[in-house]
Amino acid sequence: MKINYRISLLFLKALHKEIYTENDNNYKTYYSEEPSDAFYEAVAWGGLAEANPEAWVKLDATKKQEIIKLSERIGKLGKISPCAN
Repeated sequence: MKINYRISLLFLKALHKEIYTENDNNYKTYYSEEPSDAFYEAVAWGGLAEANPEAWVKLDATKKQEIIKLSERIGKLGKISPCAN
């Protein structure tokens, strides 16, 4: 299962960099950093968390909060100016 998870993250990263290049560049400009694996994990969880699947339910509260916090960055993919924070 861990291998499939890792492959999914790698695919998501490659898709973002190759197909959504502008969004990838905007993210890097806005946050002055590369999107992390944790960010892509948050993207992958996306709407899944709302469906409350067993895997989400079993995550500890700290991990859920990390995912929720990083998922807030998804809406910034279209931003092109640096983050003020």
